[in-house]
Amino acid sequence: MGWNKALSTLDIYGPSSYTSSIDGGEPAMQLPTSISSDGTLSAFLYEPKPTAGHLNNRSAVLNLVNQHGDVVYTLKETGQAEYDPQSISMSSYSNNNRFTVGAVLGSINKIIDYNTETKQGNTVWSSQGLEIDIAVNGFGNYFAVTSGGGFTVDVWARTELSSSSSSSSSSSSSSSSAAFTLLSTIKPPSNLVQPMTLMFDRVHSTSSFLTVAWGDQNGVTLIITTHVIDHSNNTIQSEWNKTITCEGNGNFDYVMQTGLAVSGGGEVVAMGDWGCQTTAGQDGQVLVFQGRQGDGTTVLMNATMNGEIWAIDVDMDMKTKTMYVSAGSWSNRETKNEAEVKTWSGKWKGDLNK
Repeated sequence: MGWNKALSTLDIYGPSSYTSSIDGGEPAMQLPTSISSDGTLSAFLYEPKPTAGHLNNRSAVLNLVNQHGDVVYTLKETGQAEYDPQSISMSSYSNNNRFTVGAVLGSINKIIDYNTETKQGNTVWSSQGLEIDIAVNGFGNYFAVTSGGGFTVDVWARTELSSSSSSSSSSSSSSSSAAFTLLSTIKPPSNLVQPMTLMFDRVHSTSSFLTVAWGDQNGVTLIITTHVIDHSNNTIQSEWNKTITCEGNGNFDYVMQTGLAVSGGGEVVAMGDWGCQTTAGQDGQVLVFQGRQGDGTTVLMNATMNGEIWAIDVDMDMKTKTMYVSAGSWSNRETKNEAEVKTWSGKWKGDLNK
């Protein structure tokens, strides 16, 4: 996690005794982090000098940290004009000692394979251009990244290569051991929206479930689209869409990058938004839908929280068929509403409003 204090200190906390602090400046609104399912590897993306003097010469640092709190890999990128670090995602599980990490570093986007035995990291895909978000599936064999300047979503599939091969289909560089090829480009469901945040499920082995939250610049329309990638034939199909509209003038709805969550096997999708804000202090909204084999119409949970929701998570206990949803909101100085963290639980396809 990263704790940002405006014009002060950025504090970073990780496994075991790992801590790091950056003094001075104005870091990004949130610090992108990710962690593996077993906690053996975590990733932190931050701007080392977030000061006014670097507004047109942004840089990024990506640190990988093991379960003992040791930094085992560092990547630095400089000279990214006015583009600051945006997003990070990593595979939940290792594949032959390989974790896959994706990062939108600013104007540079990269996929890195990190080997836990050799403690070496290799860039296996990269691109240039300002993007918004990136997501890696559970085993690191697929990833999705916003494309077209942040208006579409590209889905890439891993292609194993020999040391002398390269991927002719890839729009970017490849490493000596692996690369990715473009599988599909997901177009926006409406010409008014662009992708805001992307999320994969983590544990399904024969297919991957991808969820995209789209929004417009006026905060009027939110659309959730879901997609299933069949690993056996490398095809991607749409599952369901859901549109949420703020009616009337002055409304504004928004989903943070951490405001979208998918359970481990894609059973449920949770979204926390700002809740059609028309006046200061209006409630944010928590919505939960069935993920795989859903239709986007049945709402499994609909709850509200004080202020705007900035983070949400969801998962299932498959033994007891119980869902757990947690969300956090910002405090509101104008109405003096305090920030909230709430957790709900309920049986699968049952009532979560408790």
